[in-house]
Amino acid sequence: MLNMTLEEQKDFWNFQIPVGTIEMKNENDDEKQGMGDLIEAFVRINTQGRLLTNQEKRNAHYINSSVLKLARQLSKKTNSIYNMSADQKARMKDIEITLELLISIIDNEILNKKTAIDKSLGKEFKQKKLNDSKKTFNKICHVFSKLELDKNTRFTRNTSDFYSLFVAIMELNNGGCVFQKYSKAQKELTDF
Repeated sequence: MLNMTLEEQKDFWNFQIPVGTIEMKNENDDEKQGMGDLIEAFVRINTQGRLLTNQEKRNAHYINSSVLKLARQLSKKTNSIYNMSADQKARMKDIEITLELLISIIDNEILNKKTAIDKSLGKEFKQKKLNDSKKTFNKICHVFSKLELDKNTRFTRNTSDFYSLFVAIMELNNGGCVFQKYSKAQKELTDF
């Protein structure tokens, strides 16, 4: 090897090359994952130098998961109440947050994010459970939007605060709380 010290040669030959695999799904499925998604992942990895996010990996691995499909659908609601950058959306952060919230609703508890998402994606849920969770998710999003929080409050920009408020509304909803007057709550949350 040209002009390389023995140490540099050892480093060169011992360099670990990261390798990943993408499993192509059956194109007969209703999913839109196909060659275009594979090419996009290849271009991103090889031109942008950015690793795939955990959610991008989950999206490929659990493509047929019923709860992931529902999270993709409901992420539009999340985007209407949570202020997220275009880059975050492109990296599927909106789907990841929606998935966390949806699983919290399904399991009726606060998540340990690191384990709960993948564990839940590996399960099959009855359609009734998914439909009920979707209704609850939409109801909570409706309450959240009625609060008319400014797009720059901590509850619409900080993921932990957004999640906490969402789960608090979920708990109030589960307890039978009827939401009618939002102006006082809006002021208190904005001042908080």
